[in-house]
Amino acid sequence: MEFDWSPLSHERWRDLLRAAPRANLLQSWPYAVAARLHDQMMSRRGLIMDGGRMVGFMQIQEIKLGPIHIVKLYRGPLWLNADPGTDRWREFLGAFNRSFPPRIGRWRRVLFELDEGEATRALLREARFAPKGAEPYRTTILDLQPDLAKIRTGLKRNWRNHLVQAERHGFEIVCDRDGLDAADFLAGYAADKKRRGYPGPEPARLGTMITAGRDDVMILSARLDGAMAAGVLIFRHGRGATYQAGWTTNEGRAVNAHHRLLWQAITALKEDGALNFDLGGVNPRRAEGVTTFKAGLGARAVTLTGLFG
Repeated sequence: MEFDWSPLSHERWRDLLRAAPRANLLQSWPYAVAARLHDQMMSRRGLIMDGGRMVGFMQIQEIKLGPIHIVKLYRGPLWLNADPGTDRWREFLGAFNRSFPPRIGRWRRVLFELDEGEATRALLREARFAPKGAEPYRTTILDLQPDLAKIRTGLKRNWRNHLVQAERHGFEIVCDRDGLDAADFLAGYAADKKRRGYPGPEPARLGTMITAGRDDVMILSARLDGAMAAGVLIFRHGRGATYQAGWTTNEGRAVNAHHRLLWQAITALKEDGALNFDLGGVNPRRAEGVTTFKAGLGARAVTLTGLFG
């Protein structure tokens, strides 16, 4: 197995994401643009070749300063086969080590798109990857392939009840696919983030991603008396989508605006042909409320390896 680092265009990368059963936001073009502008990390995109045939691909971020080399691979690689198998993963880990061998001055951080488990940990130990973080990475992914009626039936009762209440209120929902509502969304997000003090991407970073992903962005907002009372930011990537950020006011919370916004997002994504909806990282210990809210959609819990190097 070897990697082909020949330059790839934006359109070619979007095509590759559409070919992967398990694409994600951290392997997308907007994420790479934000990494360059806000982290000063350059991105490289490589095809994974096996016997002259492409079997997967990945996007890495890196910084090179003399002997110092920082290389990151977050939520990759992406395979063309939904289940590449242990042998292919073993070959990939060997090829990654040959391309970026551990040495003094090289700082490797990898979050493999590989499910957590004892077999996974044994595979990484065998390839001489050491854990660099205390916790695995957790998210929840909603399967969008069933029809809407079945997805709605799968909602937890309390979540569905809140949705019904929101629908009865009848406030306006606006779905912006051109980024025209970006300034209002980001202003509301910045105010909410400052007021509540939660961690999350800085507004400027989200603005960069919106601009870079103009063709794949969706901003949904709840309007009360014409003013934005709540909003969510979603990015498409290949055959899936990711909930990236959201906020609400006291008025929006009182009418369960977020429940209706997410249900409208699910409806719109299904119309687009999306197959899955990543609801974003969760932390049951540090953010129990957010975790419970996302679990209410009946999504599947996914636990990845966490950071290794």
